[in-house]
Amino acid sequence: GTMAVSNALGSNVFNILVGLGLPWFIQTVVVARGAAPLETDGSSIFRVVIVLTGSLFAFVLALAVLRFRIGHGFGRCLVIAYLLWVIG
Repeated sequence: GTMAVSNALGSNVFNILVGLGLPWFIQTVVVARGAAPLETDGSSIFRVVIVLTGSLFAFVLALAVLRFRIGHGFGRCLVIAYLLWVIG
């Protein structure tokens, strides 16, 4: 139970902090000065951050309501949500 909670929380935090921050860090530190700046569409990144942050808060809220225990029913809901995410 505890490891599953840690994994679910840690993966979202890792995605937000490292998955978004590392490319900019590499671009600004490793790439030589005078190189073309890293261009990106800000609206797509904003959407991803909102979805990841929202899912993290929803998960923590659900855990708080369930007293930080993941039962079979909640586990099934998480699997279904994951499948919907992959399909969509």
